[in-house]
Amino acid sequence: ISIETIRDLHRIQGSKYVQSDIGDSYQEAKTYLEQERKVLFSGTTCQIAGLKAFLNKEYENLYTIDVVCHGVPSPAVFDEYVGFLEDKNKGKVTRLSFRDKRNGWRDYVFSVKFDNGREYINNRLDDLYMRGFLHDYYLRPSCFCCKHKGINRISDITLGDLWGVDKICLDLDDDKGTSLVIISSKKAKQLFEEVTG
Repeated sequence: ISIETIRDLHRIQGSKYVQSDIGDSYQEAKTYLEQERKVLFSGTTCQIAGLKAFLNKEYENLYTIDVVCHGVPSPAVFDEYVGFLEDKNKGKVTRLSFRDKRNGWRDYVFSVKFDNGREYINNRLDDLYMRGFLHDYYLRPSCFCCKHKGINRISDITLGDLWGVDKICLDLDDDKGTSLVIISSKKAKQLFEEVTG
């Protein structure tokens, strides 16, 4: 999806451990770019590669962010699991969090709210979907040989969790999560300096 206001930021926040649907996002980004609007496009590294192949040229007003990716599970597996939870809880899912931090960043849980007021909460190591994801049971086969992962990033900025922050700087370790930011282009460095002041 595309958003244009801070008010809509919540729509794109949070970890999503399932393959997303690009839909017409590439075309929409191209339209905005050709209107000389600034575009910040985020996704997995392969989605950024797909965008660049689709555009087939560089745009100075395009900024790309990829997320450190574990690999993406099949949407069919996710849809089947959501259906299972809805049947079991006799309600429709209204909110789902793959990384609910109510117990902290390290001990995050999988949580789901239903339209009947019920809530499902389970430790990531005990939840069936998360356990399968963390053990790579239903990742896309292409993810195992992804040519876009590694140190040399094709995006301007890479974001991820800074696992091991406790070994680097204890002052940053508040168990709420510390972000890793990798800057890979001059324009991203300039943008980053502008927003961090």
